[in-house]
Amino acid sequence: MKAGLVGLVTADRLATLAGQVPVDQAIVEVGVFMARTTVFLAHGARSGHGAHVYGVDPWDLPGERYPYKWLNHPTKGKTRKLFTKTSTRHLAEQTVARSGLKDQITLIRGFSVETAADWGWPEIGLLLIDGDHREEHVRADWNAWSPHLANGATVAWDDYHIDYPGVTTVVDELVAAGVVKIIEVVERRNSALAITNVR
Repeated sequence: MKAGLVGLVTADRLATLAGQVPVDQAIVEVGVFMARTTVFLAHGARSGHGAHVYGVDPWDLPGERYPYKWLNHPTKGKTRKLFTKTSTRHLAEQTVARSGLKDQITLIRGFSVETAADWGWPEIGLLLIDGDHREEHVRADWNAWSPHLANGATVAWDDYHIDYPGVTTVVDELVAAGVVKIIEVVERRNSALAITNVR
């Protein structure tokens, strides 16, 4: 199975991290797209302690979207349009349904900050931030979800790379402030995944 925009090496690493989350904690993915990475997280969770995966994405809800115009990405136009299509949400739902892991996954159609404000599920052991990459939005995702993190939780930041300064700026600021510690950077073509632990 393809791992969506994340890539197989990164998806496998995320699956391993998901397997380490205790069953009484949640795994949250901000930015689901077609739910391929969501399924990898759920597979890892089921192979481990059985934590539940929550995937948060606005998909086709009305509201502001990041145009990604500044990115030097070969699929920037096509990918940008796909983010907000109803058909993409349906593909995500189908991906989950066909995975055999539907009982391990809850898809939430909503904007990240609003969903975090209403969070009523278990505290979070693994948070994957892969939503809007503008600095103010990455910071807003962190500020919204960090109160729900378990002690020693892992936070993975997709697109920790020079081409995505909004992500690198926020992560580097949190590291400098001693809030999180980078434990690993998973490199891939044109990007990377920063894996951090909350201090």
